[in-house]
Amino acid sequence: MRNDIRLLSGFLDHPKTLKLERRLGLAGFKGLLRLWFFCREYRPKGVLWKMSDEDIEIVAKWDGPEGVFITVLLEIGWLNRNGENSLCVHDWKSHQRFAYYSEERSKVASENAAKRWKNKRKAGDANRIQTAYGAHKDCNAPSPLPSPSHKDNKTLGDDALQLYNYYSENVIRVPAKKQDAIKNITKRFREGYSYRQLGKSIANYADECDEKKIVKRYHANNFFGMKAYFEGYLPVEEGSNESDLDKHPAPAEDGVRSESVPV
Repeated sequence: MRNDIRLLSGFLDHPKTLKLERRLGLAGFKGLLRLWFFCREYRPKGVLWKMSDEDIEIVAKWDGPEGVFITVLLEIGWLNRNGENSLCVHDWKSHQRFAYYSEERSKVASENAAKRWKNKRKAGDANRIQTAYGAHKDCNAPSPLPSPSHKDNKTLGDDALQLYNYYSENVIRVPAKKQDAIKNITKRFREGYSYRQLGKSIANYADECDEKKIVKRYHANNFFGMKAYFEGYLPVEEGSNESDLDKHPAPAEDGVRSESVPV
């Protein structure tokens, strides 16, 4: 912001200016300009509030007899009394309207900048969420969990891949460490977690993310990499109602090859 004041072209030859210079010399003339510059910087309304006569003369760098500078400015008409306790520059609002309304302009500019930033953040968040997590057109409910491939131990990798794809479709679509995610899901199968349990944990987590509008979400490899993450979203146990087809048998102690992990 530029901090300047306006001077009319006839200022130097104005009768009040000539009278001031006649009475107080060059020091008085320069003192008046310094006072105006001070108002532009610190008293944009032209009111010298909370300033004594001595304070004003200090600002003007008046080193003549104390009180003379103020008295002459009042007599000539460069200053006016603003009530009993303060002085003001004569016709400051009329001659220095740009300075007078500087605080209002600054406030409006700050409010408009805050609004633009808020709108920009909203638009940016919406775009990031839609791009990264694939917003659904009709609803935010997770898509149906696909059926497991088989119940034998050799297809753990296939079912882990299906759960990974299910996670990517409903939680986060940014691919990251796919093989690690599939290995971690397979590890959970070996620990005895069922296909349906892990699928339900994904659905519960997706519901929570949508409901609370969570932007920063776990990648699949992290979600299944630590029990503290996915176990918090496991379904409530329902006794023995779970289908045996959802269970993966524990691997044999020997003679069973490791599953090939889909890429």
